[in-house]
Amino acid sequence: MRIIQDFIPVGRKNRPMRKNGLNYITIHNTGNSNRGAGAKAHANYVKSDTAANLPVSWHYTVDDKEIYQHLPDNETAYHAGDGNGKGNTQSIGIEICENSDCDLLVATDNAAWLAAQLCDLHNIPTENIAQHYDWSRKDCPHQMRRNKPYSWKTFIEKIKSKLQKYKGTPEEITVDNAIAAGLVTDREHWLGVLNGTITAKPEYIKILIDRAVAQKQ
Repeated sequence: MRIIQDFIPVGRKNRPMRKNGLNYITIHNTGNSNRGAGAKAHANYVKSDTAANLPVSWHYTVDDKEIYQHLPDNETAYHAGDGNGKGNTQSIGIEICENSDCDLLVATDNAAWLAAQLCDLHNIPTENIAQHYDWSRKDCPHQMRRNKPYSWKTFIEKIKSKLQKYKGTPEEITVDNAIAAGLVTDREHWLGVLNGTITAKPEYIKILIDRAVAQKQ
């Protein structure tokens, strides 16, 4: 899947620039069935004065074709409705599009793919994937809460299945693989990462490779 970074500008009221604890992932449905209300349209919305003045924001919007990222994972957002609670301050918010010209099944599958990527990247257990409802009792993600296109249990099972695929052998997580994929150029730096002399997560290289391969498919 293609992830397009289109961040809310620094200084906007809906980009608080506070540190995200990165302990949870929160799943939403957009609640917008209007034709054309896909990921790009929502990327435009979160940069608008309307969204800033509410304020409302989240990290990713997913449709049946692409994913837009609106904030860095390590920043908080206003999406869970719990004020300074764990939903807003410790979770990554993912909105799943439900516009009339979007295939909800494909969009939800794409959200499962993204959630698995984020779980792997940030060491978030699947038990910490929450519904918006869990934080503020809002009926969201309202489609999945009605088993559309499938149940919450199935959604989590799909994420777990994708996570199993990402658990490669140590030989697969290599600097040479990352260089071959065109993702990194500083070989000495990333060798230091893998050898533990430079602080970073070795798993990150594997995530980048997976994303590059997915984008080429």
